Parts: sequence; structure tokens; C-alpha cells
Amino acid sequence: MKTRWTRGALALALTAAALLLAVAAAGAANPPRITDGPTIEGTPQVGAELQARGSWSGGPPPEPSWTWLRCPRAGGPCAAIPGATSDRYRVVAADAGSMLRVGLVVTNKGGSDQAQSAPTAPVPGASAPTVTPTPPPAATPAPTPAPTFDVPGPVVTPTPPPVTPVTSAAPRPALLKPFPVVRIKGALTWLGARVTLLSVRAPRGVRIVVACRGRDCPARRYRAPRGTHRLRRFERNLRAGTRLEIRITKVGYIGKRTLIVIRRGQPPSRSDRCVEPGGRVLRCAGL
Repeated sequence: MKTRWTRGALALALTAAALLLAVAAAGAANPPRITDGPTIEGTPQVGAELQARGSWSGGPPPEPSWTWLRCPRAGGPCAAIPGATSDRYRVVAADAGSMLRVGLVVTNKGGSDQAQSAPTAPVPGASAPTVTPTPPPAATPAPTPAPTFDVPGPVVTPTPPPVTPVTSAAPRPALLKPFPVVRIKGALTWLGARVTLLSVRAPRGVRIVVACRGRDCPARRYRAPRGTHRLRRFERNLRAGTRLEIRITKVGYIGKRTLIVIRRGQPPSRSDRCVEPGGRVLRCAGL
């Protein structure tokens, strides 16, 4: 007995068959598979850009993901480099001494596949800059050195001058301790002297004021900042006749005054005196 198909029934049967074939095809996704690589192209050195490459198959087309790894030169587990998740990577200073690898994972509805590249050569450290030696200057006859001088001043601790006792005498002020030391050092010139060192060694909290008289004075009156005991402003060429008066004082204490006079053909002269809290200058006993 032959079955007769109407045109509508035949069309309905063909549509159902096509749907069944599509469902079967969708359910049978082709799992991904890495067919080549991954490999790393480029020179592993700081600042260079490396390129990762690989090939894979599968259906639907797999999605790749990359991970760059830093591996110790002496062996051991590799560590993922934070943020390095593309197929390109620029070598940084932290990679110096390590080897680099790249990991590849491909994924679709049928599953995933993964593989890692072979390690690169160790990344060398940053090379030291090339220094071209400067040829030595031509030898010139050495000039005759100028006579030098070093006038450190007395180092004996002074004692305060005697005070005549009176009925209502105020307490006698104390000396600065340690008592200030002024030092001047340099070389003689045909006009006077070249001062290479002018320093004050004094306790904390003192006030240092320099008064200068002469054509070469950088300042007529100079007050050194607190904590500054090197008077570099006056370390220069000074003509004969220049006078430097250095006062080191502190409220309520007996301080020091040093007078330095630049002379021609001989070291500077100096005199050291004590300064009372009121400003009066007097000879210090023991100096």
C-alpha cells in the first residue's frame, strides 16, 4: 500500500528534519585545539617589545587569552606578570636576570586548550653608559705657590674679668661654653690675601655678626643664619687694609669679638676680646 503525501505534509516534514539537523549540529561543537605555538618573537632586553604568536582550531572559533610569566634563571615556578595579558609585552627593568614565557588558553563552547611557550634567554641587566676618557691637558709649568697662612687664634678658655663687689651687685654673667674659636686660613697675594677658610666654632643659639670695612667687602654688615658657622661670603680676595670684625654673642652671656686686618706681604693680624652682654669690649683674662 502506497502512502500519499500532500504538499503541506511534505513541507512540514522537511522543516522538522532541518530543525533536527541544526540542533544536532549545534550540540556537536568542535572543541578547541592549539595547533602551533605559542612562540615569542623579539629580543628579550629591557625596553624591547615582544610578540606572542600561536595557531588554533575549533568551532565555533575559540577565544584566545594570553598571560606573560617571569621565571627565575636558577629554576623554580614562574610567576604571572600583573597586567600583562595581551599578545604583546614590553620588557621592564624588573625582568632583568629572569627568563620570560607566555601562556595561551583558547576557549569555546566545546571546551578549552592551553599551552606555554619555551622560556626566552635571560634578560640582561641595564648596561653601564660608555664613558669616553678625556685626554689629559697638556702639561704646563707649575706656578710658584703663594705663601699660605693659618691664624687659628688662641684656644685657652678665658676667665671672666673680676667684678668689684657692691652691695646690690647683679649676678655676674657666665662665659659662653665652649668659648668660640675663630679661624682664618688662606694665601698671600700681591694686593693682600686670598681667604680660603673663615669659620666660627661656637655653641648653639649664638648670634654671629660680621662688620667689614674696605673696598673688597661683599657686605658692610652681615648676620650669619642660625646654624651657619662657615662664613663663605668673606672667603675671597681681600686687599690690604680690609678689616673684619666678628662678634659672637648670646643674651645673658659673655661672648667674643675677633678683629682681623688684612696686610700686604704678611699674614693678617688679629686680636681677640670678650664682649659683655651690654656690648662693651674688654680684654679677656687668660688670653
